[in-house]
Amino acid sequence: MKKSGKMILIVSGIVLTAGVLLFTLGGMLIKRNCEKNYADSLAFAAEPYPYAALGEPDDGVPYERDGIRLMMPADLQAKDDSDPESIKSRIFTNSAEDVTVMMMEPYDYGELMLADLEQKSSAKALAYFCRSIGCEVPQNWYAFNDLIYHLTLDDCNAHNVLQAYVFSLFAEGKDELTEPYDACWDLINSDGDRGFVYLMKPQEGQQEDVCRINVQLFDRENGNLSHEVLIRAPEPETCWRIANSIRGTENDGQGEPQYAE
Repeated sequence: MKKSGKMILIVSGIVLTAGVLLFTLGGMLIKRNCEKNYADSLAFAAEPYPYAALGEPDDGVPYERDGIRLMMPADLQAKDDSDPESIKSRIFTNSAEDVTVMMMEPYDYGELMLADLEQKSSAKALAYFCRSIGCEVPQNWYAFNDLIYHLTLDDCNAHNVLQAYVFSLFAEGKDELTEPYDACWDLINSDGDRGFVYLMKPQEGQQEDVCRINVQLFDRENGNLSHEVLIRAPEPETCWRIANSIRGTENDGQGEPQYAE
């Protein structure tokens, strides 16, 4: 999940124009506008991941690359493993090509900049809003996504115009981030990995009876570094079991694939 230009603008600086806010807008009006424009995305909230008890693939074969490892069904093979730099070396499928696992390259979002620190009113309003919903100001992209995916209309304080304005910026970001998904679940495993599992909406021309998910883990030490695995299968349970096996590793710097012996 790469940052779009619109998302970069939203998070690059929360700068408040007090005169405009106080004299032309009100908290209730901002909340109503959010409800009108972002109703669907604000009703979309991450929930606890419900499929962990299914376990991992019964016939799983371990595979490790670029800081993550997982268990794949034994009949999956790389499309082309002759060149580790090729995208085909990251795509695994079976002979029927109805089950696919794609391991994306790690992606570093870079430093998260939510507020212009020179604008003290902006930083204070951001901190005030975050405290009002029971969290800290996000310091990395994992924390930002965690805030976004749990944001609902109930978090908008219509009685405080600055809080309502900050909420509206997050609501706009959430509207863009959640558009490709039917559902989102929190992913926290016993190894200390953290991230999200996304159920993808079928795109135009795609089969609707196929399960497509995106598993996103953020690095344990660097909340701006993301690892993603895309999984497609006709049986949803296949997707959940592969997702359950995904773990971060300590050798994030090793780019060469490693098969278990």
